Amino acid sequence: MGSRTATNILLLLILLCLMVMAIPRLPVKNAIAETFKLDSCITTSPYDKPEAYVHVISHDVSPIQSGGSLR
Repeated sequence: MGSRTATNILLLLILLCLMVMAIPRLPVKNAIAETFKLDSCITTSPYDKPEAYVHVISHDVSPIQSGGSLR
């Protein structure tokens, strides 16, 4: 163990082992989605104000599916 190279290799192995043990213990945030009631977004008359609104996200077709059809 008099060699610095051997000491550095052992320290690197210890670091790797500690990282392998620590990574699974990191806190993971759960994804929480709020659901909405679609019925509260629909009105009987087009002039009535709905109780809630629907948020719509749109985007282009991905380059993989650029053929124009979604599979």
